[in-house]
Formats: sequence, C-alpha cells, structure tokens
Amino acid sequence: MVVTKDLEVALAALLDPTVTKLNVSSMWNTWSEKIAEGVEKIAEGLQHENCRVTNLFLDGNNIYMRTSLVRALQHKNCRVKNLYLSNNRIDDEGVEHLSHALQHENCRVTHLNLKGNEIGAEGVEHLSHALQHENCRVTDLDLSENEIGDEGVEHLSHALQYENCRVTDLVLNYNEIGAKGVEHLSHALQHENCRVTFLALATNDIGDEGAEHLSRALQHENCCVTTLYLGTNDIGDEGVVHLVRALQHENCHVTDLGLEHNNIGDEGVVHLSRALQHENCRVTTLWLTPTGTDDRLQTFLDANIKRAAEKSLASLASQQEETKGEEEELEELEEREELEEQVRVSGEGSGGEGSGGGGQGGSGGGDGGQLQRGEADKYLSFVEDRCFNDVRYNINSSRLRNELGWNEQMTWEKGIIQTVRWYLETNSDDGELIESMLNIG
Repeated sequence: MVVTKDLEVALAALLDPTVTKLNVSSMWNTWSEKIAEGVEKIAEGLQHENCRVTNLFLDGNNIYMRTSLVRALQHKNCRVKNLYLSNNRIDDEGVEHLSHALQHENCRVTHLNLKGNEIGAEGVEHLSHALQHENCRVTDLDLSENEIGDEGVEHLSHALQYENCRVTDLVLNYNEIGAKGVEHLSHALQHENCRVTFLALATNDIGDEGAEHLSRALQHENCCVTTLYLGTNDIGDEGVVHLVRALQHENCHVTDLGLEHNNIGDEGVVHLSRALQHENCRVTTLWLTPTGTDDRLQTFLDANIKRAAEKSLASLASQQEETKGEEEELEELEEREELEEQVRVSGEGSGGEGSGGGGQGGSGGGDGGQLQRGEADKYLSFVEDRCFNDVRYNINSSRLRNELGWNEQMTWEKGIIQTVRWYLETNSDDGELIESMLNIG
C-alpha cells in the first residue's frame, strides 16, 4: 500500500500498475480550492489504463462529492472496489451524485464507507435507489456517525427487501435511530431477499422496544444476522428478556452479540446466562458491561460464554448440509436411474467374456475384470474412524460471493452424475473403469 499526503506521489502511484492500494487520507485538512484541483487529478489517474488501484482511501479530506470522482467511478478503466470516504463533506447532495455512479454498469465498488459525512434521510433515500439497481455491487455499507434517523432507516429497509440489493454488512452506529427505525429494519430482516449478516446499531436510542422488534426478526426463518452490535442503546433487563427469547429460538443464527454500555442489571445477566446454556443458542462471543453486577454473576456469565463457545464449535464440526427439497431429490433420483440404465445397456452391448485381453482377464464387457454385485464384501473390511478424523472441510466463500458475485451453479450430486455420464459417452478407458466401479455391490 502507498500511503502519502503528497499529491505528486499519489498521482505517480496511480499510474504504477503494481499499486493496488492507495491511501491519501487527510491530505487536505482544511477546505481550499486545491482540494477540487487535487481530486480532479486523482480522478483522472483512476481513469488511466495503467491504473490498478482497487482500494482507495480518501478519508478526512473535506471532499464534496460532485463531478470528477463520480465520473471516474463510471469509467471502464476504474477498478476501485473498496472506497473509503469517511469524515468528508459529502452530504445529501453528494450522495445523490455518488448514487448515480453506483448504478452505472462500469462501477465496481463493493465496500463503501461514508462514515461522518453529514448525511441525512434525503441522502439515504438517493442511496437506497442505487442499492436496488441491478448494476449496484455494494455489499459492505458504513453510514455510521451521520444523521439518517428513523426516516433514513425506513428508506434503507425498503432497499434491503429488493431482490437486486446485495448488502450483507450494514453499519449504522451513531445515527439517532430509535425504536421506530428499528421496527422498519426488523421488517426488512425478515424478508426473503434480505442478505444482511452483519448489523451494527451501537450508540443509538432503540431501547427495550427496539430490542423487542429485533427479537422478532431474529426468530424469523429468513433472518440471516450472525453478528449484532447493540452497545449504548438504553437497553435494560426488559429488552434483554426479548433478546434472550430470540437467542433460544431455533431460527436465530447470532454468534457475536454486543450489549456493552446499556442498562443491564443482575436480572438481565441471569437471563443471558440461562440463554447461553440453551441447546439452540449459538452465541460464542458476547460483549457486556452490566450495570451494578457483582463479581459472582460476572464469573457465572463468563463461564457460560465459554461453555456456549465450546458447544458451538463442537456442533460446527459435525454440521451437515441442509436437506434438499423433495423436488430436487426426485430429480436426482431420476438422473441416477437413467444413468444406471445407460450402464446396464452399455454392459449388455459390449458382450462376450471380455475383449482386448482375452478370457476373464480382458476389460470391457461381460464379467471380465469386474466384481459382481455383492462380491465387494469378500474383499473389504471396515474399521472405526480415528478419534481425530476430519468429518468435512469447510471453506469460507464469503469473499467469492460478496466481492465477485459468485454463486454455486451446480450441486456436487448433479455434477458427479454428469461427470460419470461424460466418461461413459466418450467410451474411454476411464469410462470402462467407472462402469466397473458402478457394478460393485
């Protein structure tokens, strides 16, 4: 990464094809005409064919988002994916211009940080229109330390329910959001199109009523939230009771929960401790600063957090894939039956006692070189797994899905059937081998 406050160094870095990360934060601490000129030159660099910058940090530069940078984001040569614009002067009008860029087919921005930019409900309304557009790729959105309020959350909530919206990480800390705003957001979290898994609402004013709205959402089968930050929100023991109800529900996916700096007392801590022991609770990380809680309760709570984490990790190791729908299972069954029929016909068509190698030592048709059904048990013996055997290998595909828009197009079951069918239809040696394998047992 190139970090500089020198404009000439920054411009040179933009034309260097080896530079993918450029940080020019706080280059202009006070507003002047030089800012507009500098941003114009940076925008020109982003449009150059040699520019390979994907991460651009422009935090704290008194930037007004108007024309030049917006134009650059729409250019075919611009590769910026992660755009950091916190603590500038973008305001509602600037967000409107930026929203036009996000809807352009050439714009590649997936991570957008607009923290501390004097953005209100009007600006969020413009941004919400962009998030609903088919060309918008934004998955991570940080709007913390603005003034969007309940009205702004309502606009966002509408966008989150739209099928084109890709937002998975949403940060709304310090935004004067109350229970009404959370109610709108909770409706969105229950929608089948909503993809939000990371939700930060710290330092707002949602209170116990807002916690109740969130609790309903977390219990819904469509809610995907796994990380939830609710610190400094005037939540008391009553609000904790609502949240605990969600944490014990089979549909709740929350693993990381932040409740620090609220008004949670001994009663709330007891409720949380009991929830952590529940078989459905998946919480492994809990941030909490209870009000007036004695050391014994805190120790009890810490022990339950540790126990909950161990339980969650154990269940993760043995987690099975989700059960397929009846229609998909029926389709796979039909394909398998069709494949077995092809194998049977292929075996009958090859005929004889074997070919190529003569007698039963040959390969191809008949019984030559093949185990008959039921014979495998004569040669195979089964042993118990070692205690440290891996059950399965999981990968984290979130970056593939969020940054590249990748999605699985074919299940393993369908793919292996098509692979076997290809070998059979090509009549290769491998096809004969697979045919032999399919005849075992």
